[in-house]
Amino acid sequence: MVAKSAALYRAAAALIPSTATAALGQWFRTEGSVPVITKGKGGVVIDVDGNEYIDLTFAQGATLLGHADERVVVAINKTASKGADCPWVSETEVRLAELIVSRFPSIDMVRFAGSPTEAFLEVIRLARFGTGRNRILVFEGSLREPLVEWVTPEQGVDPVRRAVSYNDTASAERVFSDDGEQIAAVIVEPVATGFGLVPSTGGFLAGLRSLCDAHGTLLVYDETVTGLRMGPGLTPAAEGVVPDLVLFGAALGGGLPLGAYGGRKAIMKRLLSDTVSVPFGPMAGSLLGMAAGIAVLQTIGEPGFYDSLEAKAARFDEGLHAAAATANVPLHHARMGSLVGMAFTSAPVTDPASARASDRGRFERFFNAMLDRGVLLPPSPSTPVGLCATHTDEQIDRTIVAAHEALQLISGISSD
Repeated sequence: MVAKSAALYRAAAALIPSTATAALGQWFRTEGSVPVITKGKGGVVIDVDGNEYIDLTFAQGATLLGHADERVVVAINKTASKGADCPWVSETEVRLAELIVSRFPSIDMVRFAGSPTEAFLEVIRLARFGTGRNRILVFEGSLREPLVEWVTPEQGVDPVRRAVSYNDTASAERVFSDDGEQIAAVIVEPVATGFGLVPSTGGFLAGLRSLCDAHGTLLVYDETVTGLRMGPGLTPAAEGVVPDLVLFGAALGGGLPLGAYGGRKAIMKRLLSDTVSVPFGPMAGSLLGMAAGIAVLQTIGEPGFYDSLEAKAARFDEGLHAAAATANVPLHHARMGSLVGMAFTSAPVTDPASARASDRGRFERFFNAMLDRGVLLPPSPSTPVGLCATHTDEQIDRTIVAAHEALQLISGISSD
């Protein structure tokens, strides 16, 4: 039963102009069947009707430690009890900055923002004024592609968009050949997550590093989704290629609104220029989020943390692979750390075009069949699923059993 959820969803659709709300509705089998989540603990969430689901949505990358982690909750409550944020230097801000700098050799200085989007827009501003150029290069299908459109021509940004495919070094070289002296920054995910889960291959990141060096362009890693998911530092798939700047997302703050970016001192100190006008002090990033960030970084630094997370993800991945093989359902999936990308296609997903070949009708049936069995997946065939540190072996095994049943159910059924 989802009667309360149905009423709240209808109210949200009527009162809140949200593309996320609209997108949710298209994947659920019947109108009003979208569960409205009221709380979560560890690896599960519960809706307002009392239904419990194993959560594989990982809150868009945020719940690395699971929901309501005690260390994060204690840090938030302790900080909240001290009063509101003040636009001044904070010990919490300094301590989190120290932890980040100590874990990322390519980062000398770090700046916090109220959200990953704010951090992204600040990086654009920093790149533009730091290089004296306007264009920002993003990749087709990337999470940041739509956000570039927010930066209007009146602000001086003429973005190069949809011109370069991920892992296509040759197309990047052509763009730089034509516009290299106008490109302020290249913003790229070390592992693409906007159209599936696609690692960089063929020296792609190294090629971008060389192009940026040759043209005086900043190389920015967008770790909004992948950050901290695959190790305590930069994503291992980064091939040892060092960026100029790194963007972090909500995983840093344990799910609280928080964004951050950091890089070499020579670049970050340009923020002190009068031309790069951005907010200052703790108000640039919530003290609650930063306090949570300290708890997160301390926890993931404990011995064996990533070994345990890797074992959970491998257990899930192997079980999903076996379920698809047993049901004889074409299911391409890739795993990087605790993220698993799935697409109902027999061909590998390497770019947005191959991602679009995935059978969306079959995904919809699979999504709803898993929901019926108490497993909540991201409501998009292009979004990876994620494991958190508090998913238990029993929960993972239940998810695998649910996948066996769901895949058997949709075996032989394709989209209309």
